[in-house]
Amino acid sequence: MGKLPFFPSDGFYLRDDFYGETAATTGLIGELQWDITAITGAGTPVYVTGEDADTYGVLRSVTDGTTAHGQAIHLFADGIILGPKGGYFKAKMRVHDTLTGNNFRVGLQNSVTATDSTVGIWVDALVGVITVQADSSHGDNTLTPAGIPSLTSGTTMVLDTWHVFEVKWSGANAQGGPKTVEAYIDGYFAGSIPCEIDNDETMEVSITHWDTGAGATLEVDIDYFELVLNR
Repeated sequence: MGKLPFFPSDGFYLRDDFYGETAATTGLIGELQWDITAITGAGTPVYVTGEDADTYGVLRSVTDGTTAHGQAIHLFADGIILGPKGGYFKAKMRVHDTLTGNNFRVGLQNSVTATDSTVGIWVDALVGVITVQADSSHGDNTLTPAGIPSLTSGTTMVLDTWHVFEVKWSGANAQGGPKTVEAYIDGYFAGSIPCEIDNDETMEVSITHWDTGAGATLEVDIDYFELVLNR
């Protein structure tokens, strides 16, 4: 991917370690002050203390215990389009309490509901089972990883265990957007898929968490998120 950009002339770079002094309940989350949108009804996110030396800030997303409820945290709506110069996002995530009914999406999306985005590149975790999506008005493509040594049966997140998801895009497709998406999970290559996103389709950085198992609050933890868009 070349050097990590630190100047605007090199590219666009953002990161959040979810280490800050503003309480999560204010609705301005983390260092980047992500906005919160409730999915019908939402629990209260909290910062987690007492983690190990590799986690300098952890945000815990909490549902309110009702099926189809949850929350999305997100940045500037429709603020990103993807061209042919490449980029990536990387996120460290953990399903904390139970996999049952516990779902999240992380990456570039255009939805702040439990319904899949129609445009974007993101990681789906549905009851811990991982897929990577690259969706567009020109076509949807799904990567289903298998054989990842750090996942249960090569496919499913391990409960209460950190996993690192890195998704990269490169090349130029017929619409002027990226041509190929490839994914890594915990450093293991998970595969690649075509990408048909147009260079005028908009999306935003977001992390969506929702409940499909009523009767208990469900928790997903976020250690960090970073994004690079090459310029």
